Amino acid sequence: MYIYSGDYGINGSINVSDTTPRSLKIYGGFVDTDTDITKREHQSKITANFSTSGMNVIYIAAPDNTNLDFVFDGFYISSNNNYAINGIYITPNNNSTINARIENCTITAMKYNGIYAGMYGTVNTVVTNCTLNNNITSGINHYNANGTLTLEKSTITGNKFGVNVWSQNTTIINCTIANNDVRGIDCNTSGSVKVVNSTIVNNTMQPGSLIPAEIYFSDTAPSFDITNTLIRNDSADKVFYKSNSANPTVTLTNSAYPNGAKKDYVTSSDKDINITWASIVSADETVKGVKHTFYSLKNNSVLSALRGAGVEGQVSEDQLGRVRAAAPTIGAIETEITGISAVVSPDNYTTELKSASDDEKTFTVTVKGFFDGDETTENEISSGYTTAWSLSKSIDGITIDNDGVLKIANTLSAGTYEFNVIATVTHAASGLTASDDAAITITKKEAENASPKLISLDVTLSASPTTLSLDAGTEGKIVVTPTVKAAYDDSSTETLTSGYEITWTNSPSVEGITLTSGTLNVTSSTKAGNYEIKITAEVKSGDVKNSADTTVTINVNEVSTPSNPENPENPSNPENPSNPEKENENGKGQQTPVYKTVDTQSADGIKNLSDDAKAALIDLTLTGNITDLTMIDSKFVNLKIVNLSKVTSLETADLSQLPASVESVDISNNVDVKIIKLTATTKIKNVIANGCKKLEELDLAENPNIEVIDVSETGLKEIDATNCEKLAKLICSSCDIDQTGLILTGCAKLVYLDFSNNSFLIFDYSATDTPILETLKCEGQNKAVDNIPSEFNFSIFMSADKSNVVENISASDEDTSYAANIKNLTAKDVNGNPIEVISQDLSTGYVKLSSPASTLSYDYVTGFKDVNMGVTINAGNSKTVTIGNSGGGCNLGLSGLALIAFAIMLKKLR
Repeated sequence: MYIYSGDYGINGSINVSDTTPRSLKIYGGFVDTDTDITKREHQSKITANFSTSGMNVIYIAAPDNTNLDFVFDGFYISSNNNYAINGIYITPNNNSTINARIENCTITAMKYNGIYAGMYGTVNTVVTNCTLNNNITSGINHYNANGTLTLEKSTITGNKFGVNVWSQNTTIINCTIANNDVRGIDCNTSGSVKVVNSTIVNNTMQPGSLIPAEIYFSDTAPSFDITNTLIRNDSADKVFYKSNSANPTVTLTNSAYPNGAKKDYVTSSDKDINITWASIVSADETVKGVKHTFYSLKNNSVLSALRGAGVEGQVSEDQLGRVRAAAPTIGAIETEITGISAVVSPDNYTTELKSASDDEKTFTVTVKGFFDGDETTENEISSGYTTAWSLSKSIDGITIDNDGVLKIANTLSAGTYEFNVIATVTHAASGLTASDDAAITITKKEAENASPKLISLDVTLSASPTTLSLDAGTEGKIVVTPTVKAAYDDSSTETLTSGYEITWTNSPSVEGITLTSGTLNVTSSTKAGNYEIKITAEVKSGDVKNSADTTVTINVNEVSTPSNPENPENPSNPENPSNPEKENENGKGQQTPVYKTVDTQSADGIKNLSDDAKAALIDLTLTGNITDLTMIDSKFVNLKIVNLSKVTSLETADLSQLPASVESVDISNNVDVKIIKLTATTKIKNVIANGCKKLEELDLAENPNIEVIDVSETGLKEIDATNCEKLAKLICSSCDIDQTGLILTGCAKLVYLDFSNNSFLIFDYSATDTPILETLKCEGQNKAVDNIPSEFNFSIFMSADKSNVVENISASDEDTSYAANIKNLTAKDVNGNPIEVISQDLSTGYVKLSSPASTLSYDYVTGFKDVNMGVTINAGNSKTVTIGNSGGGCNLGLSGLALIAFAIMLKKLR
């Protein structure tokens, strides 16, 4: 919560209470909508106008068995009446905890306590950078024996009691407890109290009938540890006082009591309080007041002797935020600063600007201070001051910001500029100022009309890899990368990425090895052998040119000739295995060799096949920017396979233009193809086009010879395979086909169909004309199959939406209208391993299975209209899984078993 800076008068308590554990942070002192707590300069002022006693300005409560984290930061709280009220009241109930953090606050003129912590539950309080003054009872009364209290960098003055301690553990660091009427610290705990780098002085101003003391021990015996602390009392009253027979333990380390001997510190003797005097500084110097309620010791010979001693336990900064010197470090405030100095760096800075771009330079200031009693030694001050930066003269195009960054705009006119950068430092605590300057010279050249002239080029080549080994009939490449560096007549250099031409050559020339734009391509037609090839790049920019070369090694390994799988006894002539001399389309007695693979980017690349077009079975791979298939000459009568998977820019794949010998075409993952035409083709059997994301049209046109089509993961919305009578396998998964877009009329030989993950809800099995269908995959469909024939002739793989899976659902009511159609049921796990069928009663639709493992995989089987099929699985651990089917969806009750994927296949016994 953020509160604007301003005056707020209240007539009732501000209550913070909740029954649930929570965290609440309230920040005050904001002057606008900015919520950056580091930029606040004020406190939000709250004035209490109560008409009754026993009230609290801020009331923080936590009911039974709850926890509350509370931050209250940036407020000035006061009272303008005479009623007994508390500034901040913290009260948890039983078994509750409040963690309160109060920062940057002033609480004054309360007619009771500035801060009060109640006795119930647990209160852990941290008070940081606060002033608690002129409150009638206590600055802070931590009346909670279960919690902890931490005071940091705070001033507690003018109260009746400064700090009333009941907490189990109390820590006071960098605090000033001074000029309170009766006691500085009223100790009512047997716990631990630690005081570090603090000042406790003159806290017996108006004792009245109460026993005064700087530190008062009630009916307790705490462990009191005082380190690097100034303790003083100008009156005749004792510094320590105890009121009972309990013996508190006090250890004073590196602390000072300038107004008396050790015996003046206790009621009657040292034994009453068990004081350990460790490194005590006894000095008769007067305590010096700094900024009203702050106190420090004047320097003296005893303190000077401690300088550089590296006092253990001191905190790094004093109460004013200044970095402490090595020593002395006694008290909350380091000895008063009496002078500061500032040094700006770098000095005598000179720069020469050649370009029209912006430029900048950062300057820093080092601040050092003189402290009371030592005007010869400076100590660096790292905080507690502000710096204002300025220039000795105003120059268009040159500015300096609040961080000391000198900015030179590209609009600065040509010329030489001499000026000073000035830093003015103001030390906040002392109000002292200091300044320093640094001399600056900036030269801006006139803009040059002519660009620097190129005088030379340096060219280097790197090859990856430098040695390439591959088998004959395969492909590979070596990429050569040039690095071109230019030198100009103004002595400048740069690495060029453009603005030049490169001519590539290689030597010697090897058939099947080509060099294009720095890439050495080894094609499948390269003969076996070892080749050492020098690659040269000539670089030219204008009239300047240079060249470089590099040498690479290519090893093409001989491989054995594969056999002819159709005729192992006569692999050279598959079309005439029994009579190699019988005339065939290649000529009388001519034997056809095995496949010859060709990888090329253009029509020119296959011209050299003209001579052996009839002599080889050709596997042709096209790559690169191919827009049509007219480059493939019809005279290639033995072209069997065309691979277009590496082609770019081909939008229409007109397969009717291919030679009649082509049997298989691979267009997979083609990024541009939109249309595939099979019209009037006679021998093409296989078309692979999976991954063609832009494919919109597949023109089969009653193609009688097509056997396999894979158009999975394409953009197709319709497939019309009417009268494709040889079509045996169709894969169209992950397309966008609905129930009217898959037309299979006349596909009498279709045995494998995969239409998984498409748009339609129901697939009409009766419309397929596929009495011999063996495998149907429809995974990802909701209700996928309708009009099941009189018998299941196929294996079916299906999966349901996992949102249908619920626990503890048993089999549905018996409905066996289709049970007689299930001739056999088998079960397999996710790895394809069979699960034994113990018994099956297909008349009731229930089957009992056993599993070798404690858990089974389940791949949802759904979509059988009005089929009720329940499966009970005995997993071998006395737990049962029941799978029920209710009109198109299977539900699963786990009864303690883990769910992974379980597959059910239905297949006809043949």
